[in-house]
Amino acid sequence: MEDIFKPESQPILRLFSNSDSLFQIPDYQRPYSWTDEQVDQLWEDLTEAFINNNGNASLDVNYFLGSIITVPGEKGYQDVIDGQQRITTLMILFCVIRDMFPNINDQIDPDQNSTVIKITKIKRCIFDDNELKRLKFKTAPAHQNDFQETIINANTTLIKKPTVKALKTSAKSRFENTAAIFVVKLTSFSKNGDDFIGNFINYVFNSVRVIRISCTSRSFAIKLFQSLNATGLDLTPTDLLKSYLLSKLSEDQSRQFVDDWNRVENISAETDFKDLNEMFVAYQYYRLGSNPKRSLNDEMEEVFKDIDPNKSINDVKNFILTYRDQVLNSDSTVVYGLRYLRWSLYWKTIAASAFKDDFQDREGLLKELRRFYYLYWIAGKTLTQIKQSSFNVLKWIKEKQDLNYIKTELRAKILIDKIEERVLDNLRGPVYNEPWFKPLLLQIEYAQTDSSRSSFIEMTKDLHVEHIIPKEYKKFPQWSHISEQDFVKFGNSIGNLTLLSGAKNIEASNNPFDVKLDVYRGIGKHQSKKSGLTSFEITKKIVNEHSIEGKVAEWVLRDTHRRWDWFCDETRALLEIDLNGIKSNM
Repeated sequence: MEDIFKPESQPILRLFSNSDSLFQIPDYQRPYSWTDEQVDQLWEDLTEAFINNNGNASLDVNYFLGSIITVPGEKGYQDVIDGQQRITTLMILFCVIRDMFPNINDQIDPDQNSTVIKITKIKRCIFDDNELKRLKFKTAPAHQNDFQETIINANTTLIKKPTVKALKTSAKSRFENTAAIFVVKLTSFSKNGDDFIGNFINYVFNSVRVIRISCTSRSFAIKLFQSLNATGLDLTPTDLLKSYLLSKLSEDQSRQFVDDWNRVENISAETDFKDLNEMFVAYQYYRLGSNPKRSLNDEMEEVFKDIDPNKSINDVKNFILTYRDQVLNSDSTVVYGLRYLRWSLYWKTIAASAFKDDFQDREGLLKELRRFYYLYWIAGKTLTQIKQSSFNVLKWIKEKQDLNYIKTELRAKILIDKIEERVLDNLRGPVYNEPWFKPLLLQIEYAQTDSSRSSFIEMTKDLHVEHIIPKEYKKFPQWSHISEQDFVKFGNSIGNLTLLSGAKNIEASNNPFDVKLDVYRGIGKHQSKKSGLTSFEITKKIVNEHSIEGKVAEWVLRDTHRRWDWFCDETRALLEIDLNGIKSNM
């Protein structure tokens, strides 16, 4: 009976020159991803091993590069199940050597040195030398044309190093980047002389070895791949999950799965999940409805073990579509407020679950979540205090509990944890540097506008919290009525702060009040005549209340108290909390 797998240690030359040395990357593999760090590390490993071997290509002193797992594919090619990053990088290195050193080792008689590598051997590692002239390596089908045009059929010495932005978005740019790095490295290395660079190339092809594991079964190859990478290595949990699901499918079934998986990746990239792995964690929370007790991969394998993989990935696709279309792309100002939260994974999972499982009062649930999370945030609590409650809400949604039940449970926890008292204490003090204050102001801003005309306001570096009484008030006679004691007490308080953006904040921050009002109106020296009032309604309110014709504009402590009380009223309506205890009562 034929062995199900066969491991063999092979030097690079043999790996690429055997009769079965035709490799291709299956379409379900991720694109080539190596950038500077990984290519530099490979180069350092190769050159250090060569130098430690005294610059000789001795067949007795080898360097182990790692393993690759292959399984028979189509048209005589071997599908690379594991090792695509290394094998792609090696092929790029071959092409750079081909273009930089066409006469390499020409002066050496191969009869006198059996390890000599000349250009003909290098080219045979790129193309076979029969009448078919087949490529020895093909990358994933979606990127093969780019690989041939950029690396195989091009002069790699002319490649320019791509931008950092291009590297993040384009496999073609990563091919080019690796080639550009090797050109620089080999140029520097070749300064040591022809013999030195010739010996280095001999060493790479003869003494650098790879463990090639040839498998007869694709499902076994993927399971072996999982086993060898159980500690993570270069793989994410979603890579392992993908390989697990693929191992359960036939070749024909896998094509639909790969299409759906790629669709999931593309939809996830259109959301605010930081990566695919985080999105799958959200889906894991949704499926379990409880705090996971094992790793993402282990938990999901258990969830999916008795379900057809194509049905599994279709459910994932529906989950992320629901989040993108029903939650993220909604025009709900409640969702806008949730998007500023630091504990984003929990509310996103709950919101997507509520829409996907058709929870009856979704808007009411989102408002209750906003109240719960913001009260704990303002109270200074950490993830530990909200984590279990978040899983409880997921469980209650699955149990078909109604909104009243969920509200009762969450509010009981708020009461037990004495959250409202902590909120009152923290709102009473200086709030300027609190991370939750700007999001709170933005939600008050949304409340000033008809929700049908609101749009999401990004928390960019140009969005500022502005002091109405400026921090440098002592520099201006117009602020002489403000004492140091007044500013210590009220300067960074809720009564002295508003929102501005961009250059408006820079211009307004330290000025007399009449100058500030001009900036708030949009007629400061850096503002165009068409800019009008500042875009924030809560800042327009200051303008409207202090634009009395014929009267000198002035901001006094009474205005700070009024602003404080107004803020309390708005926050009370937003978070359903009694703030009378901290109002000024003026």
